[in-house]
Amino acid sequence: MRITNQVVASKLSAYLQFRIKLPQLVDWAENAIMEGEFGGKNSHALAEVVGRIGLADVREFGLTWEDCSGILNALGYTAHVDIIGANQRPLGSSYWREKAAHYDTHGGVSTKKAAANKDHYYVERRPDGYYAGIRGGAERAGFTGPTQESVITQIQRSKPDAPIHVERVRDTDRGGRDKWRSA
Repeated sequence: MRITNQVVASKLSAYLQFRIKLPQLVDWAENAIMEGEFGGKNSHALAEVVGRIGLADVREFGLTWEDCSGILNALGYTAHVDIIGANQRPLGSSYWREKAAHYDTHGGVSTKKAAANKDHYYVERRPDGYYAGIRGGAERAGFTGPTQESVITQIQRSKPDAPIHVERVRDTDRGGRDKWRSA
C-alpha cells in the first residue's frame, strides 16, 4: 500500500468526521507503518506523521484537534469546521444517492420512492453512527440523534400524526438494512 499525503489526510478527515473511530485510525496507522510504502521526497516526514497517529491510543500521546490540524497543515491541507444546529445536520447528497441506489437495488424504500410519501418520516442510521429522521422526498435530515428512539421522539413531538418508518439496524439471515418497519 502506497502512503501519500492525500491518503493520510483522507484517514484523518474520516476520523474527524466520525466516520471511523480512534481504534480504526490507529490500526490503519500501525499497518501502514509495518506494510506501507513511503516514497517521495517527504517520505521520512510522512512516516513520522503516520507513526504519531499510530500512538494516538496511548494516553500520554492522545490525538487532539490541535494535533490533527497541525498534521493536516504539515501535509499541505487545512482543517475546516462548520458549526450546525443539532437538528440541522447536513447530509451530503452523495450519502443519499448511495442510500437511494442501495434501496433501489435491494427493494427497500429509497428517497425517490419516498417522494410520493411527503408526510412520512424515515429513520436511518448514518455512516457516523447517528440516526437521521428525514421526511419523504427531503434532501436533508430534519431530526438527528444518537439513537433511533431519540429521533422517533423528536418526530413525534413535532409531527404527532406522521407515519414513521424505521430502518432495520442489523443484517440477519432473514433480511438486511434494506428492510423497513413502522415505528
